[in-house]
Amino acid sequence: MAARGKKIKELLANFVTGHFNIVPGRLEPPGLPGRRCNCLDAPLRRQCIFKRGFTKIMFSILRTAVLALVAGALTMAIAQPAVDPVYDVRNGDQKGKLMLKQDELAFESLTDGKRSRNWKYSEIRTFEKKGRKELRVRPFKGDRYDFQFEDRKLADQIFKDVSQRIVQARQTKK
Repeated sequence: MAARGKKIKELLANFVTGHFNIVPGRLEPPGLPGRRCNCLDAPLRRQCIFKRGFTKIMFSILRTAVLALVAGALTMAIAQPAVDPVYDVRNGDQKGKLMLKQDELAFESLTDGKRSRNWKYSEIRTFEKKGRKELRVRPFKGDRYDFQFEDRKLADQIFKDVSQRIVQARQTKK
């Protein structure tokens, strides 16, 4: 079984680097001698030779496409900054956005800018569920905020995420 895994790794390495040998009547990867080309018309030499050439071209195109996709995916993963989640909430008569930033929880009021607040996770005294679609933030300093959500599942998910961040902030503070 280990030998088969080694052969498969070797075949993949040969595929990526493009090292395939074309032998009359065969398409052979160097590590797997004796493998015949899988053309249906193997007895008809001319068609088989044409298909081998076509197969070699297709391997080359496919290899280039795979490498381009991998390079593009890596570039996107490196270049794309992490986006902080933003949620629509209400705080009493205030409409706003609740943002879960890396180090803090932020509420941006769209109705009254003076009601916007930021709390570092370590500065939050209590964070609790209040009802099915409501969360309460009570900091060590300042007023408490009650946030209402339209969806219960969303409120539960935010409660879970923020709770984990608060615990993590308190543990690193010690």
